[in-house]
Parts: sequence; structure tokens; C-alpha cells
Amino acid sequence: MSNIETFDDLPENYDLRLTNLLDEAIPHDVIVSFYYVAVSKNPSNNYRWELHRDGRLYITRHSGKNPSFEITFDKPLPKKPTKILSKDKISALYKRFEETKFFEQPKFRKVFVQGGSYVILRVRRNNSLYEVVYENVESPLIDYLYSITEK
Repeated sequence: MSNIETFDDLPENYDLRLTNLLDEAIPHDVIVSFYYVAVSKNPSNNYRWELHRDGRLYITRHSGKNPSFEITFDKPLPKKPTKILSKDKISALYKRFEETKFFEQPKFRKVFVQGGSYVILRVRRNNSLYEVVYENVESPLIDYLYSITEK
């Protein structure tokens, strides 16, 4: 297993794409925002999703038509939910957050390799928003989050 470096905060001027995403306001009824962003300058595989309290899940993927890496996502979230998660699935997701001690993790975790990807996770617990940026970190939690977008 690779050594994971941890930081209490994202280093200043680390990657402005991350800063911009973390500065984005998210609606109060959004309980989880997930972002997959390529570290490289090719945004075509980037995608993100938002989960609302009532289970509505909105997923969007980069179109691949705009090659500018500075445009992390070139399409908005859809107007209609991509799918609906049941209360049981939302409870199971939050159970994973608790089991993996997500809310106790440092704000930035990274494994140094060339290229790779960022996973940005913004999770609302009670009325607080907790954010963690993972760079090239693999874990059962991240694998579980990837699986949410599968049909």
C-alpha cells in the first residue's frame, strides 16, 4: 500500500481548480457532493454528482468537447435527477462515512505519483459541511462512492 501524506489544509495555490470547486456554494439540501477530476490537463474524464436529502442524485460528466483543463466541468448538473436513492441507501452511505471515520480525516490526503486524479468529497452532517480532497488515494470508501454512479 502506498504511503498517504496528510495535511490539515489544502496547500496554498496548490491547484486552482480544487480551490474553485471548494469555493462553490452548494444548496443546503445537498448532503453529498462528489467530484472526480483528472490531475492531468485532460478534463474529458471528469465527472461530479450531488445527492439531495430526499435521495435525488444528479450526475454530470465532462463532454470531452472542450479540451481546456481550466474548465473542470463544461456542463451543468441536469435539471432532472439521474436517479433516486432510497433512504436505506442514504443511511448505508452515511454508515460508510462513520465506519471510515471520514469526519475525522485531514482535509487533504495524497499519494505522490505522476498524474492520477483528485476526488473531492463535500459531506453535510447535521448543519456542518465537511470537505476532504484525495489525490491518488484508493480506499473502500472511494470505491463505494464510484459505485453510486453505476446504473
